[in-house]
Amino acid sequence: MEVGGIIISASVVGSNSVEAIEPPLNITFLKNPSINGSDPQCSFWNPRLDNRYGDWSSEGCEIDESYNDSQDVVTCFCNHLTSFSILLDVSPEIEPTEETPLALVLEAVTYTGLIISIFCLIITIISYLSSKKLRTLEHGQLLINLCFALMGLYITFIVAVHS
Repeated sequence: MEVGGIIISASVVGSNSVEAIEPPLNITFLKNPSINGSDPQCSFWNPRLDNRYGDWSSEGCEIDESYNDSQDVVTCFCNHLTSFSILLDVSPEIEPTEETPLALVLEAVTYTGLIISIFCLIITIISYLSSKKLRTLEHGQLLINLCFALMGLYITFIVAVHS
C-alpha cells in the first residue's frame, strides 16, 4: 500500500481529539496520477499503532460506495478528525503465464520420467517382497524403504503440481 493522494489534517484548536462526528466528515481526494495503484482505502494516521510509532488505519473511515477505478477522485466519509489520505494497492498484477512449446515438452518429459520411475520402483518392491531371502537382508529392507520413500516423493510432487 502506498499513499495515493495528498495528506489532509483536520483538528479543532484546544481539543485533544474529535470523534463520533455525525454526519461523517466528507473528504474528497484527487488520486496521484504518477502512482499506478488500485483498490483505494480511506485511511488516517493513528499514532498509537505499531508500538507508538504510528501506522495507517481505516477504522472510522469509509469510501463512497459509488466509487469505481476509472474515477480520478475518491470521496471518503470519516467520523473523527486526524490526518487523512487514501492508500492505493501498488502490488503488480500477476498475469497468467503462457504455455510455450518448450514448457509443454518439459512437462511431457517430466511426467514420462515420473511414470517410468514409479513403474520401476513398483517392480523393485514386488521382486524384493516376493523373495524371502532378499527382504530379510538388511540391505534389502533398506532398498524397500527407499523405494517406498521415492514413490511417496513422486506422488507428492504430482499432487502438488496439480493443486
